[in-house]
This record gives sequence, C-alpha cells and structure tokens, in this order.
Amino acid sequence: MQLHQIFLISVMAITPFCYAQTEQAQHNPNVPLTNFANFNSGQEFCDNQQAADPNIKSCIPIYNTNENAYLNFTIKKIVRISTVAPKYVLPVVFYHEKDSFDIKVTNAVENKVIYSGPAYDMVGIICNYTNCKPWK
Repeated sequence: MQLHQIFLISVMAITPFCYAQTEQAQHNPNVPLTNFANFNSGQEFCDNQQAADPNIKSCIPIYNTNENAYLNFTIKKIVRISTVAPKYVLPVVFYHEKDSFDIKVTNAVENKVIYSGPAYDMVGIICNYTNCKPWK
C-alpha cells in the first residue's frame, strides 16, 4: 500500500512539468556543421527545417561558429539552460507561431554573458567566442 501511495504522489508531482513542457520550444538534436554547410543564413536553415517538418510554425536557430568553446543559453521566459557545442546549430522550433524570444548567451569557458536580447523567427542568432548577432 505504501508503494502505491508513493507512486501516486510521484505521478501528481511530475504531471505539471509534463504539461509545461508542451508549451516550451521543441529542441531538436544538435545538427552538425557538415549537414548545413551550404546554409548562409538562419532563413535558409529554417526553410530546410520546415521542408523536413511542415508542422513547424516558427524556427529560431542558434549557431555556434566557435571551434572550441561551448555556449550556454537561456530562453528568458522558459528559464531552461541549454548548451550548443562548437560548430553546431541548435534549431529551436515551435509548432505554434512565435515571433521572437529573449535569450541570454554565455561563453561556457569564461562564464561571461556575450549576448542578451531578442532572437527572431526565421533569423536566429550566430555567435562566436565573444558576441552574437542576427544570422542574416
């Protein structure tokens, strides 16, 4: 009986997190640079993502051009820290309309904020070791 109560409490505790996850951005696995070497902008990258999954309504890629340092980022209203490996793009996609989100990017080596501001749909940001800018 006690095991049954623990299980029930666990399910009740996890349920709100599962619901909250459905409202968050969908993070696809990191896509290696070699898979998108022909993309010159966030728009081109997102067009390719939407061609592969027509249900994607918004795409905000985060491209780490650095060859050595990982970048940590937090989408401010979601408050979830994620990491982008060197020379990788993290495609943040939404299955509902989303114009932009505020993001904070930190160089993981120095733990220094290198960008804090908006990332826009179909543009995203491109970052190196010291700063980020729109991926146009």
